[in-house]
Amino acid sequence: ALLPLQLATWDWPGAIALPESDPVLGLTQWHVVRQWCLLGSTANAKQCSALAQGSGEFDLDLYHILSGWLHRHPEQLVEQL
Repeated sequence: ALLPLQLATWDWPGAIALPESDPVLGLTQWHVVRQWCLLGSTANAKQCSALAQGSGEFDLDLYHILSGWLHRHPEQLVEQL
């Protein structure tokens, strides 16, 4: 039997930008997400607001990655857009 999927509540009023950094190379990639949907990624933080205006599709695998990461790293900077 299949159990209904219960998603964690989205804790922000809109989109957020999550930084992913490589300290060795000194690079940062920003992932823009709203309601567990990836809207896009960019190396330029100034482009995050434009990405936040777009739309994305829900992906269960991405949901598990994002919710797990946010749960394990509550201290990580999350920029609200």
